[in-house]
Amino acid sequence: MALQNDFPKEGLPVLGDDFRLFLSPDNLLVYLEPTLEKRDITPSEYETLIAILKEKGVVYGILKEPVWEGEKLILAKGRLPEDGKDARLKWLVNIEQIKKPFDEDAEQIDFREKKNFLCVHYGQEIAEKIPATEGLPGVNVFGQELPARSGKDITIKTNEHVGFDEKTNTFYAKQSGVLKVLPGRIEIHPELTIQGDVDWDVGNIRFYGEKLTITGDVKRGFSVLVEGNLEILGNVEDETKVQVYGDLLIEGLVIGEKTKIFCTGQARLGAVEYANLEIQKDLVITDYLLGTHTIVGGDLIVTEGIGAIIGGETYVKGKIIARILGSRAHVETNIKAGYDILLFKEMERVTEDLLNLEKEKIPLLEGLKKGLALLKTKKLSREQIKKLEALKKSLETLLEKEVPLKKKQEELRSKIKDLAKKAEISGTEQVFAGVKLSLGTKKLSINENQKGAKFLLKEGKIVAIDK
Repeated sequence: MALQNDFPKEGLPVLGDDFRLFLSPDNLLVYLEPTLEKRDITPSEYETLIAILKEKGVVYGILKEPVWEGEKLILAKGRLPEDGKDARLKWLVNIEQIKKPFDEDAEQIDFREKKNFLCVHYGQEIAEKIPATEGLPGVNVFGQELPARSGKDITIKTNEHVGFDEKTNTFYAKQSGVLKVLPGRIEIHPELTIQGDVDWDVGNIRFYGEKLTITGDVKRGFSVLVEGNLEILGNVEDETKVQVYGDLLIEGLVIGEKTKIFCTGQARLGAVEYANLEIQKDLVITDYLLGTHTIVGGDLIVTEGIGAIIGGETYVKGKIIARILGSRAHVETNIKAGYDILLFKEMERVTEDLLNLEKEKIPLLEGLKKGLALLKTKKLSREQIKKLEALKKSLETLLEKEVPLKKKQEELRSKIKDLAKKAEISGTEQVFAGVKLSLGTKKLSINENQKGAKFLLKEGKIVAIDK
């Protein structure tokens, strides 16, 4: 094999000194440069050049036809080595949304929708590890292999809440929580504490995990959605929305007619003024309820602090125990126990369906009555008899629809009665005039102030038992 020195630095004169033959310093390119003027070469001249190349040991990358690249006429090309790619993570969650800047060109920006942290759900895939690849060696024009670098592997450490599936090479969440990404490390934290208020600096909150703690207030107009337990150590201001799929604690004041609190678990709240509450299990109020619209799927206890239910509407499936019902100002206060609002809504729907069926039956019954009277006198034509039969069939269809609805109505009545029997309403210290009590479908208005009493259903009536 010829050496690189066989190609002089000043070039080797070829083709009658019209060109000079060069080898690139990296042995990857053999080319001609014209000495006088640029011209193409003939096929026979190229055959002569190929013979010279082979004589000098060029065995790889000889082109079928020479190609001009600028002022160089390329005769042979080697292949550069291709280094392998390093292993990397392909993110399957949008980690860029964390502290992502706002798009100033957007038509409408909700500045409450900031992304200061990212939560993942149980089982959610977080990232795929793309393995390193081997390098592809290169070849110079002398056929010598040029080594390539293989890609480097990466090691990713995790905490106990992150799993790795070796079959799919993916990291996944073994528990819902906040995703934390560090150099060479992926972590999930089921609990998060937000120091201070939920405000313009923090934005709306969407948290999935075991527990979120907010040490300050939830400011006006912001929303908090938590799949897990939530503790708010401050207040909740007007026009806020708090949704909790777990248990809820709010130590401060909840206020505002446009404020909505929803909780699927147990809830313990401080004072509540004019807000809308829907708690699917038990609710404990550590001060008072004032002018609220409250729905409770378990028991309601208001015995701490002021311990009063004043004004508004309170619907409770189980028992209601408060120190004070109503106020000295005799504010109308509607309190309902043994009251499953979903059950009552279903009863309303079934009752309405039965009423509509009854309305549909009236013209059919009247038509049948007239038709049967005429049939006795044999004054109906064959076509009229067919119409009479059609009326009868329509009535039978309505009666078939009516049967399951009446059965459902009776089932609902039975459930409502059972709830009412178990329910009770207690004002342990004072019950003021203006309070309107309901146990199931039974109602009682309090017209005079009275000392503490417990209200129960007996023989179909609401009766007061002195405390």
